[in-house]
Amino acid sequence: MARIGKAAVLVGLSAGLLLVFNPITFAQEQAAQIEAPERDSYLNGLKTRHHTQDERAALLAESNQLLNDNALTVGYQVGQAQNKREDLNYQLSLGGAGELVVREERRSADGALAVRHQSVELFGIEPFVRYECQTGASQSCVLFNPKDGSPWLTIVRNQQGAQQLSKALGFLI
Repeated sequence: MARIGKAAVLVGLSAGLLLVFNPITFAQEQAAQIEAPERDSYLNGLKTRHHTQDERAALLAESNQLLNDNALTVGYQVGQAQNKREDLNYQLSLGGAGELVVREERRSADGALAVRHQSVELFGIEPFVRYECQTGASQSCVLFNPKDGSPWLTIVRNQQGAQQLSKALGFLI
């Protein structure tokens, strides 16, 4: 076996043909085959839980349920100044083809409601949603926009909830 460049490996000659494969692609294909049963099991479980046969509908329902269950509300913001506390809720929906719409609601301590909509184009972005759970006084986890890495969704500090939401969003994307 000989190395050709950085990415390809010479496997051998077969009937006069030179066989070359890219070990990175080969490893990714093997990982995808190994992960396929886990992925299928996860998606089938979501379809059953959310009473649908549509994978995207199940993923959307799961993501919205996790956002609701892990909403950062005033009750979790102990230690922050009273006037800085606010309820923060999100709702996801599908827009046009390849578009995810995020509805953000912020209710301030005085009861004022601010609503913002953000569209995220899904074509061509990496389907991995990174998150960080803050330590110390902050009671939140932040999920980052997979398109540009900016802070995207803020939930209550719950490592498991952030991990589950990241997984569901990754499959949805």
